[in-house]
Amino acid sequence: MYIIMAFSAALIYVSPASPLRTVGLSLYGLQLLCNAAWSWLFFGRHQVLWALADLVLLLLLVLACFLVFMWITPLAAWLLLPYLLWLCVALYLNAATYRLNRFS
Repeated sequence: MYIIMAFSAALIYVSPASPLRTVGLSLYGLQLLCNAAWSWLFFGRHQVLWALADLVLLLLLVLACFLVFMWITPLAAWLLLPYLLWLCVALYLNAATYRLNRFS
């Protein structure tokens, strides 16, 4: 999945310079930071609720990235679709983990 994500970002990087390209790549960088933060929160710190909040932010950032990429290079946006779907699965699993463990 990370290879597809990197290819998507590379398509934006090589596109003609524009303010949208800068916005798209900035969103891409922010979502990578949130992605890393989720792993640290969920697996490293065992902060399931904070990881869930981070995952909601991550999903919103990737959705915004998808929309900006769509304006620049539609293929780059569509390459993010598996990632978006995976984040929906991860959101469900994270929420279920929180719900099942909130009293322990």
